[in-house]
Amino acid sequence: MKRNGNYFMNGLTITTLLLMVTFLSACGGKSETTDAGQAPEAVTETTAVVSTTTAAQETTAAVSETKENKESVPEKESASARGEISNIEEALLGGSNSTKKEYTGPIEGIYTAFGALSEGHAFYAESLELTSELMLEKDGTGYMTLNGDKTTVKKWTRDGEKLQVTVDDGGTADCIIRDGIIELEIPDTGGDVIYFAKEDADTSSYELMTMEEYTEKVNNGELDLPNSGNDSHTADLWNRLDKADEIYLQYDVYLEAQDVTQEYEVQVLDSQYHSLRTMKVKSLTDRMITYYSDDKVYNLYPDDMTGIMVTDVSSSFIRNDPELLDDLINDIYVCSQRTNYSKDTMEHNGVTYDAEIFPAEGYEPECIFLYDKDGHLAKCLRAENPDSDTPGATDAVYTIHEFDDRPDSKVFDISAYTIKN
Repeated sequence: MKRNGNYFMNGLTITTLLLMVTFLSACGGKSETTDAGQAPEAVTETTAVVSTTTAAQETTAAVSETKENKESVPEKESASARGEISNIEEALLGGSNSTKKEYTGPIEGIYTAFGALSEGHAFYAESLELTSELMLEKDGTGYMTLNGDKTTVKKWTRDGEKLQVTVDDGGTADCIIRDGIIELEIPDTGGDVIYFAKEDADTSSYELMTMEEYTEKVNNGELDLPNSGNDSHTADLWNRLDKADEIYLQYDVYLEAQDVTQEYEVQVLDSQYHSLRTMKVKSLTDRMITYYSDDKVYNLYPDDMTGIMVTDVSSSFIRNDPELLDDLINDIYVCSQRTNYSKDTMEHNGVTYDAEIFPAEGYEPECIFLYDKDGHLAKCLRAENPDSDTPGATDAVYTIHEFDDRPDSKVFDISAYTIKN
């Protein structure tokens, strides 16, 4: 089944930060111990490197807190967690003893986002940097905005407290409408919701948190998360990465849609991130560094020693795990949280590997991680869900050459660059 329209799927970028923090918290953040915090041992690649065959356009990485099409969605909650989440949701709706002020205004009009819910945790919209409006016109049409992106509501229909909204690209969202408040469920997320309210609606029964409050509760052990990962080799790899303060990763990735190979050297030291991307097109070589430190992301160009500050990133999950800025490590993390996977052996380029296969789900691609005879990650085969709106767009073959805990501390000194803010 194809995705339920692009526009509502773009709403996933709004909840991505929320989901990532939820995921990362399951790992407990950085460990203070050292013997359990080693990154994986170096991997010696035994297969041929795929070479570049045609020219490709440069793709410079402007990293943001929300990362479209890379964000992960956890599996369904465990049975023990469902009851707790049900209680939370009942509290959010006011419960039977609610003293919520009755809303008597019209159904039509502008509703403004004031919060979002994912995995039973509800957040203030401004804490997620979420700005969204939903306009319901009397003629059954309207519009919706999502962080500056506006689309037409082709049709909305209401049956009691049930509201269905269809936007211009054909995407449909099911909603609950009551007392001047709309709860819009984002399709294909397993229950993520954006809360909208009329200006004069009473939202006091919704118990919302800031991201800072949430992080503090997790760190203090006040919140238990429904999904703590799976028992795969990939999950074990992520757990070691999550605990490590020093990471060195060297790989190349063949991007099938562009028919080009890019080489990456990723290094993490404490809360700093340095990723050198080298792309060769015919006789030309292009190099760019994505650098993160002190809540700022930079694009650096070592060939002329210049750079630009791309964005501010003030989220604690990036401070705790800056390695998630890398696409491959992000895929490792996402799959470490999924329980639907299988193990097999697989031959690739004449070499047999132990394979962990994570099938495509919703907007998540298929990822196959290939481990060599020593248990080291050797390759990752990534394939976009063929039922998605962009089949093949992110298909890639990652070949890992080195993966250990020995970064070069010198690369984190960028004082020689001329940087424009």
